[in-house]
Amino acid sequence: MRKKHDSILALAIELLLTIGISIIIVINSIGVVAEEADKYVKDVDYNYEMLMDSYKSIFSAMIIPVEKKLATNPSFEEMDAWLKAYDSVFEEAVGADIYDGFALSYKGGYAHSWNYGDYSDYDATARPWYKGAQKAAGKVAVIAPYVSYLGGTGDAISEDAYIELSIVKKYSKTISFDLDIKLSQLDDIVVDRTTTYESSSAILYDKNGYILSSTDEDLYAHNINEPDKHINKSLARA
Repeated sequence: MRKKHDSILALAIELLLTIGISIIIVINSIGVVAEEADKYVKDVDYNYEMLMDSYKSIFSAMIIPVEKKLATNPSFEEMDAWLKAYDSVFEEAVGADIYDGFALSYKGGYAHSWNYGDYSDYDATARPWYKGAQKAAGKVAVIAPYVSYLGGTGDAISEDAYIELSIVKKYSKTISFDLDIKLSQLDDIVVDRTTTYESSSAILYDKNGYILSSTDEDLYAHNINEPDKHINKSLARA
């Protein structure tokens, strides 16, 4: 009878040890994942801040000649032509791979450096970049990727819609500057950053919930706090 008790006790001890080891393995695994996630987040945050600082620095240098030109009080046509003449200079300063144009609201119009598109109905004051610049009140600001379009009253589904990042600044009550940046370098921050977990996904968003970069390009121009067909409720609560 004692042998039976001994075998039962041995089995119980073995089970406890097995369960204990399993628990330790799980806890250790969770700890490793947490450490990796923490490092990942810190690296992404650092790289994002460095990238935005470089954009802001380039932008601040770019607007020096623009402000000098504005001081001469040119007509809208003169200002628009001047920007177009400077487009290659701006592109060289920013980098051809990410530069997407420089523009400003001016004398009721939209002066811009590129030579395509009909902007006769374009209302700069209704656009995210202009509103963001005015809100920043003279400070250089980064506008999270948003949907832009050529028309005056278009929407996010229009054929000419595209997503871009803007570096902006308010110059006066009616004039704001806008540097448009392509998303390739911003994409690299999370899209090209590998992890040890193949099924993992990453979203970089600002303090207001606007998505800055993601491994899922469908999430661009969305807000993590506003559930829709791309942002599910569980993600919004995360």
